[in-house]
Amino acid sequence: MAVATYSIFGTYSFTIPANVSNVFVECIGGGGAGSSRSGTGTLSNYGFGGGGGGAYAASTFSVTPGQVYLITVGQGGAGTANLGATGASSSIRLSTTASLNVMAIGGNGGGANNVNGATGGSTALSIGDIKYAGGKGGNGGSQIGGGGGGGAAGPTISGGTGGNGVLLGAGGTGGAGNSPGGNGGRGGAYNASGNNVGVAGSSFGGGGGGAYRATANNVAGGSGAVGLVRITYFTDTAVTKCTFINLL
Repeated sequence: MAVATYSIFGTYSFTIPANVSNVFVECIGGGGAGSSRSGTGTLSNYGFGGGGGGAYAASTFSVTPGQVYLITVGQGGAGTANLGATGASSSIRLSTTASLNVMAIGGNGGGANNVNGATGGSTALSIGDIKYAGGKGGNGGSQIGGGGGGGAAGPTISGGTGGNGVLLGAGGTGGAGNSPGGNGGRGGAYNASGNNVGVAGSSFGGGGGGAYRATANNVAGGSGAVGLVRITYFTDTAVTKCTFINLL
């Protein structure tokens, strides 16, 4: 058995080796960033929602040695002081066609000035024989810590929902990821006299935690984690044909 793993944001090519007729491909979408407080918002002493976790999708399909497949590893959504961005999808397709063999949708970002957690990457939009949804981000609110990011889905279960922020207390805990899907990041804690950024999601595909804002400054939500593409394949065993001669 051999495994090719792509875990850095970008586009790659994979050439099918000799004596390989089937591959098992797994994808996890990038995590969404937690919601931030931007300069256009008017909410003070508020925690904001966590970003959604990336979806998981997988399939086994037939291949031919020498074929070239194009791989895209989805970037996690960036958490900035103006916007919690959505994570990008991860996918694989044959280089000679636009049809995707497998695709996992990235988690939704929290945007800006949004107290509700963002939804995770959906199964409805993902492509594969096995599909699980990313976890939803937790909620914030008035004088409540930021919501935790949603966990990324994995091969056996959907990602966990991020915890809601606590009144006058901690930010919500990140939702559990299903390995290799990562956990969501914790939300920024309540702070009567200051601001707390959200914590970034964990690799792979964890959603970022939501920010907490008390003063007039902009505050960033946690960034979502990068996605993943993993290819597992076996080399076909050659069979030698033997001819037996009866010498009796």
